[in-house]
This record gives sequence, C-alpha cells and structure tokens, in this order.
Amino acid sequence: MKSLENVVKKALLSLDFDREQPVALAFSGGLDSTVLLDILQRVVGNEKLRAVYVCHNLRPKEELEREISLIKNTCRARSVRLTLVHIREGAIAGYAKRAGCGIEAAARHFRYHALVRTARRWGISTIITAHHADDHLETFLMRLVRGGSLGSLAGISASRTLDKNSGIRVLRPLLEIERRELHDYAEKKGLVWSEDSTNGETVFLRNRVRHLLIPYLDSQFPSWRQSVIGYASQIGNAEAFLRTCANERMQALQREYRGRPALALELFRREPAVIRQAILELFLQSLAVGHHVGHRALRNLDGAIARGALKAEAGGYEFDLSEGLIRFRGRAHFSSAPRARSASFLLDSYREDQYFLKVQAPGEYECGAFRLVVSRDSRAIPGFGNSAKDGSEKSASIGIPLSFPFVFRNKKEGDVIHTEAGIKGIDAIIKEAKIPARLRHLVPLLEDRYGIAAVLLSMCAEDQTPAALCRKPSLGEKGEIVYIFLLMKGDHIINV
Repeated sequence: MKSLENVVKKALLSLDFDREQPVALAFSGGLDSTVLLDILQRVVGNEKLRAVYVCHNLRPKEELEREISLIKNTCRARSVRLTLVHIREGAIAGYAKRAGCGIEAAARHFRYHALVRTARRWGISTIITAHHADDHLETFLMRLVRGGSLGSLAGISASRTLDKNSGIRVLRPLLEIERRELHDYAEKKGLVWSEDSTNGETVFLRNRVRHLLIPYLDSQFPSWRQSVIGYASQIGNAEAFLRTCANERMQALQREYRGRPALALELFRREPAVIRQAILELFLQSLAVGHHVGHRALRNLDGAIARGALKAEAGGYEFDLSEGLIRFRGRAHFSSAPRARSASFLLDSYREDQYFLKVQAPGEYECGAFRLVVSRDSRAIPGFGNSAKDGSEKSASIGIPLSFPFVFRNKKEGDVIHTEAGIKGIDAIIKEAKIPARLRHLVPLLEDRYGIAAVLLSMCAEDQTPAALCRKPSLGEKGEIVYIFLLMKGDHIINV
C-alpha cells in the first residue's frame, strides 16, 4: 500500500501549502476526515492544526450526540484543538426553500460559511477537506445528470479561494486516493470513526449515484473511472484556458459609467459565444453579486444582448444595455428567480456578508452567532442591563430610539454613522476601539430608515470598550425607544 502520508505531502506541496501557517481541517468524524486528521498531525503538527466540526442538525439528536462525543474524545486524546459549530434547526431547510435548491446544496452553503467564519476568527487562511477520488467521480456524474455549464464537469478542484477579501482557500489533498485505500489505512491504524446514517439512504442524489449508478457502471463498464478522470482533467484544462482568454478580453472591454464598471457593448458582441458567456460570468464575479448566476441565466443574458434588447434580467438581476454599454443595475424588483435573502428597502445594494436580520417587531431572534431579545419595555427582558464576557459568550444591552423595521447586520465597506462629533467611518471607529482584525467583520450594527443607529463595539472587543457608539439623538427622534439584549454565542471550543 502506497504511503498516504507521502501522497498528502506531495499534494499539499503542489498546491503551495505553507507548513508554517495554521490550518483548519473540516472534521466530520467520518472515515475520510479521521484518516486525514491522523495524517495532518504528522505533516503540520498539533500546534498549527484546528479541527472544525459543523453540525447541520439534519439527523436524529441521539446520533448527533454520539458523533459529537466521539469527535470530542478523538480531539482530546490527540491534543488537537476543536471548534464545534451548530447550525440552527430548520435553517438549512429554510434556506433551501428560499434559494430554490436542494438540502444537499443548502447544507454545503452553511458548512462552507461556517468554515470560513471559523477560519477568520482564528486567523487561519487555509482550510483542508477530505474529499477523495470517489467524491470526485460522484460529483462528475451528479453534474452530468443535472446539466449546467461544461466547466462544472471538471469535478472537484484541488484548490479554490473561498473568501477573496481574506484570501482564505480550501485545499483537497486526497483527490487521488480512493475510499477503499482510506478504509485500509484506518483499519491498519486502528482508527475509530462515525457512520452517518443517511449515507445508506437514496433520498439524496449523491447517495443514488453512489449506491445505484456507480455499482452498475462498475459491473458493466470496468474502465469508466479512468475515462471520467481523463475527461474531467481535459475539461479542467480547457476551462482554465478559457478563463485566461476571457480575463484578457474583459480588460479590453471594461469601461466606467458614473463611477461603476461596465462593458463595451459592440466589442462584446464581436466575441465568440463561449468567450462572451465567460466574460459575463467574470464580470458578475468582479461585482461580488450575492449568489452564483448559472449557465442558463448567462446564456439568456447573452441572447438578450444579441437581440439588441435595451434591458435584460438574468439570475434575478437587472442589466441596462443602452448607451452602448452593459451595466449591472442590481437585483430585479419583480423577478421570479429565487432570492438569497429577503428584500430590504434599506440595502438594495447589499452584497456579501456574514449575517443580516430584518427586525419587523419586538420579539426574540437568532442571526448568525447572535441572539437578540427586542422589547419596548426593558423590564420584559431577562438579563437587560447585565453585560457578560466570559470568552465563550458575550452579552450587552442597549436602549435606543429606533424605527421598525430595522436591520441588525455586520458592517460593509463605506458605512458611516452620524454622531454628535460629526460623521465617522465605521472602519475607523472599529480600528480606534482596538478590536482584533480577525473579529472586525463581525461587529454588529443597528440600522433603520434614517441610517445607522448604533455600532455595538463591545461584542467583539477584548477589553473594556464602551458598549456602543450611537448616532446623534436628533436623527432618531421620530423613532421609539427600543430595548435590545444581545448575546453572542461562542463556538464550543476545546483547547488542549
């Protein structure tokens, strides 16, 4: 049996992995990630390794409790730091319904969001997952039967940037290893792992591919695996070349209209169809739109441009095609396309963030890592006026004039607040408060129709920073006094 440790080392080296930097392992407690945990301990060492378990709350509680217990015991016995992230029950199903996607895709969305958030919290720029060769083949077949862009058939990439702002990327060093090899390794090493009860069901597409389609292909077409890997590799190379060409052409097409990026329409029309659609995809990515725009939507947009339309809609977004330019207008107001978040009169241009909650009325809410209790009477809020900060959970209280509905969210670029001392940039305020860089993106804001009402600094500060910076009182005088008790739920962390 070839040395899996050497395979992992070689794969990581080819992906420009820095062994001196801390890493996060997506640790499910299953066979694949348990083997990778065992290998990474020797490759990077315990001091630089953090395991991250994301509980989707999609399986029976008893099974999850046993799995979490095993994970805790494994990490404690190995002296590996562990972060457990719990996704609220019903959140994944709710997102799947709103976004018009399956439970698998919704769970994956939450999982990677949790991994990136945890990595940013601990100053980690590399996340490692245990995807292997069988996952690679299953993904190819799933995308083949679902349809979509040719590039999707390249399968699972060995390296991908997850968060452009922080440079966090994911590495997958097991893509050349089959599941049976991992099983042999685990048996030989005497490793203990958990089994997901849903893996044997055929409700999800991946399981149907794994248990029905792949066994049939193995029995009828013995060489199909090598053929698929060969095609996926060729498609990946072709896609990389296409993106390089599209990048070069987009630079020649880029224009500016009223300070916002645009594309030269006539030059765009001269490009081949495959380049045009790749340019549109790159253009939208450069704008950091809120969710992925699929191949069909890009093709429809390209068709509208070819027909000479003055306006077009694609993937839930509006485009202006007048004045010789292709201009992005934002979300379509009357689109039938699924939306990633509820409409808000406050933030039509809101793009990507970590959390966002629209509060319509007093009540109890959960959003990201926070729980809010909102009331018109401070006496109705247990714990109001008492702040706590114990390292795993933080709480704070505030009474402030607000207008319903208001928004509870994290900061975005360009945010300002009007204070008694004048207009101040949120980024500058957070920096002056000496909030650690890894936590600055989590600082909560309260915003209503009159602008940002408060910056809740103490939730992310490590010292005795004032609880909140509020706006000039006269700017909120049309609102009512609202009392808010805020709890920041810490990750369950084992530090050894």
